[in-house]
Amino acid sequence: SLQLAVNEFFYETGQVPANLAALGITTPPQGHYIEHATLQNGAIILTYGQQANATLQQKTLRFTPYIHPDQSLIWRCQSALLPSNTHLAPGAQDQTLSSDILPDLLPQTCRP
Repeated sequence: SLQLAVNEFFYETGQVPANLAALGITTPPQGHYIEHATLQNGAIILTYGQQANATLQQKTLRFTPYIHPDQSLIWRCQSALLPSNTHLAPGAQDQTLSSDILPDLLPQTCRP
């Protein structure tokens, strides 16, 4: 998975990759409901495709990497609450986590 690839890159280099090319990926990953996945400054951005529910099609979901106090990499989905004492992973950029998905349609773990 893309998340696993970012985790491995982080543990090998001490920072998250800037983009898919840094991972050696030339074609954006796809899935049954995901039209494509991109990597932007360490954050994984999923875009829902035509197989997804109509209210989600062409909408995006963002996962941003943070460092947990135990030094593990954790993923913040959209504007979900973070455990205390976490900080942005090296190489990642804190970006607006607003979503074009209605809050009640976000997965529970992605809600504030």
